Amino acid sequence: MAEYDVFCYKGNIVAIDSPESLKKEIQSVQSIEVSFDYNSADQLDELSCLPMVNDAQKAGDKFKLYTEDPSEVIDALVAYSHTHNFKIVSITTLGPSLEDVFIHLTGLKQAGEGIRAID
Repeated sequence: MAEYDVFCYKGNIVAIDSPESLKKEIQSVQSIEVSFDYNSADQLDELSCLPMVNDAQKAGDKFKLYTEDPSEVIDALVAYSHTHNFKIVSITTLGPSLEDVFIHLTGLKQAGEGIRAID
């Protein structure tokens, strides 16, 4: 039996589909988590300017970069680490989560611990 998720927002159904189909709808919300052996205050701004990076966030000792083209961003991260003499400690590619799908479908955006409407 197929598993389906129903997304409701303000009492309205915004999507009904399998989790994988819902995630495929927003493949542009892929992300890469990366950590380096050295962190500086300027890194977040520098990483957000890499080619094909749509958004960058700091999460603890890691950076999360959102992209439509993970392979190009990985190449840029390797070049960035060589240029700045950093070592990449870890790197992980992630597809969109169901939370990413919900935020995309409802027009909401995460703000700290909660979710707020996008202006």
